[in-house]
Amino acid sequence: MSGTPAPDAARASIFPLPPAGGRTQAWVLALGWVALTYLTVPFAGLVRHWAREYEAEAWFLYAVLAAIGLAVGAAARGLIRRRAPSGQIVALAVIAVAFFAFAFSLGGNAIEALHIVQYGVAALLFLRAVSVDMIGTASVVVAALLTAIAGWGDEFIQYFFASRYWDLRDVAINGSAGVLALAAIVFAIRPAQLDLASGPAQWRKALRLGFLFGVLMLVCFAATPDRIERLAETGPGLRFLAGNDDTFVEYGYLLATRTGERHRSRFDANALAAEDRARAAAAALALSREKDLMSYADFLRAYTPGRAPFIHQFRVHLFRRDAYLKSARATDNVAQKVRRATIAIHENRILEAAYPEALRATGRALTAEQAEFLAIYEGAATGAYESPAGAKILTWTDRATATGAWLFLLLVVLTIDGALGYGRWRNREGDL
Repeated sequence: MSGTPAPDAARASIFPLPPAGGRTQAWVLALGWVALTYLTVPFAGLVRHWAREYEAEAWFLYAVLAAIGLAVGAAARGLIRRRAPSGQIVALAVIAVAFFAFAFSLGGNAIEALHIVQYGVAALLFLRAVSVDMIGTASVVVAALLTAIAGWGDEFIQYFFASRYWDLRDVAINGSAGVLALAAIVFAIRPAQLDLASGPAQWRKALRLGFLFGVLMLVCFAATPDRIERLAETGPGLRFLAGNDDTFVEYGYLLATRTGERHRSRFDANALAAEDRARAAAAALALSREKDLMSYADFLRAYTPGRAPFIHQFRVHLFRRDAYLKSARATDNVAQKVRRATIAIHENRILEAAYPEALRATGRALTAEQAEFLAIYEGAATGAYESPAGAKILTWTDRATATGAWLFLLLVVLTIDGALGYGRWRNREGDL
């Protein structure tokens, strides 16, 4: 790398690049922070359960908002004291609003809101570490990609924990938090080192890291439950992959009932009706086993989306209906009673419309007493409703299109990398 001019004092003092501690210290801090984040994965499910049980999720949102406010306040104070151009202060204000809006959009999920802080900090630490050996925009791109890969790793670990789940949406949240944090550095803080031009060699590093991230995403978009089950059955030493009720990516359809409820399915409407007729007896047998031998969680692990997609999605809708019906009858909070009862009504409508044979065969249709209770709240169940059951099923694309798109992007990255490499080789030839 060519020599890096020292940044001017006003800009370096807020976020100095490269860091004074050197390469080793910077990477230890960055990787240590990611490792600490990974260590919280086994406990996050307990935290989410506790937060929901005691209705304390708002406190996690308040903590995240406070952290964002403190960081923005410290940055604004530094810029004002150094008489930074007004454009930088405006940029900081815009990014602060984006951060606050991002946090509020995740306020209903304590763990996701915390990811804003976790991966925002990770991105800044990666930028500090990368800046020891890189300059300019390429260093920011590499930091963003490292953050995205770390966020992907966080979700991949969750795939193997019973209480946690891999989620494409969370991968996007983790990466977006990092991008916003880096945007604050690039457009508001503006360390002088980032004004320098990145050379072809540095851009090739960014492209190769992008290629790695693309491969990881391609694997997830291609690894549907049926493929994972086949791999577990035929691959040596891969039996541990079997019986996992979690999924990476699934593809399916967004269906609607006559009363307006929308629900995701692994089958189109005609195929779902055929599955309902063909699998009703099997569903009844499966639920009788659950009643006598296993918990709901054990049931989902026994009847995974890869092994028994119809029974799995039927059972999830049934669980949601029964759970919300039970909690509606138990609570004394009028607003919560109405909310939970209407969810139970919507889920029951989905069951009656899409799974009528399975509902009859399992003997899980509403009793007269249950129907009478829910009838009180029928008037409240008139708005739009989309069941979160099967929320990870992608309905806007299919496997062939999605994997083909990722393969095309990987080819583009390889082509650009090859062009940069060829250009460097021609330049060396010209110098000889």
